[in-house]
Parts: sequence; structure tokens; C-alpha cells
Amino acid sequence: MAIALPLDEIPVFGKNNLPDKDTDLQAGAIFLIDKPLEWSSFDVVKFLRKRIRVKKVGHAGTLDPLATGMLILCCGKATKSISMIQDLPKVYTSEVTFGKATTTYDAEGEVTEEADWGHITEEKIKQVLDDEFTGTVEQIPPMYSALKYGGKKLYELAR
Repeated sequence: MAIALPLDEIPVFGKNNLPDKDTDLQAGAIFLIDKPLEWSSFDVVKFLRKRIRVKKVGHAGTLDPLATGMLILCCGKATKSISMIQDLPKVYTSEVTFGKATTTYDAEGEVTEEADWGHITEEKIKQVLDDEFTGTVEQIPPMYSALKYGGKKLYELAR
């Protein structure tokens, strides 16, 4: 059974705090990476592996290629802490276009429907978010998600 390192004992690196050449990354480290648009989470893992010359690198949660945001990567012995990190609370922010539906549920798909949204107020939005998206939320991922089925990402199968 793998024992996770205590999170407060793992060095954390980011854009303004890079490891020096003497840092033993095999002993374990966490990197906070701002994932670029159109990169898969695994693209970021491959990039970091090459950059720090450590093979054992994993991410603590997948971000869709169309999403940007902070991706937590662990290397060396810190990879045993990934499941613990995945269980921590998360905060998501998004940009939304009202009044349009697309074939892929995102900005890449073809618009299938347009509707007036002038009646939608900030108060109504807050009410729906409070009612539907507060606390633990279980959703069924759409076919255009990074979830894998038979070794392939759903968005690859759907497109």
C-alpha cells in the first residue's frame, strides 16, 4: 500500500518559484501549472517530464483541452498524494454565452438554436446556481468530455 506524503512536507513550485538544479524532485514535489488553451492535461504532464527530466509525473484532475486553469502536477514520491489532492475542495470559474446552444455544448460546436435572453437577470442566475450547483454535485459528463471509454476520450469518439 502506498503511503502519501503529508502535503505540508512536499515542496510546491510554480511560475515564480522554480526548483533549483540541486532539488531532488524524485523525493517529491508539486507543481501548479496554468494549463494553456488547447493543451490536454497529459500534454502538460509530457512537457513537465521533459523539462524536469523526471519520468514519474501525474496530474491531480483532468482539465478539458478547451479549458484553461491551474493544473496540479505531482512528481516523484508526491504522486502517491494525488488521490488525497483530488479529494480537496475545488473552485471553478467560467465564461458563459447566453442564448445559444451548440452541437458540442461548447464554443467549438455549430449553433443549433438561438433564443432571446434579455429576461435573464443576475438575480435569476444566482438563484439557479444556488439551487442547482451548491454543495456536492453529481453530473453525467457529456459525450464531448475528456472522460475515457475504451481507452479513448469521449470527445474524440464524438467528433
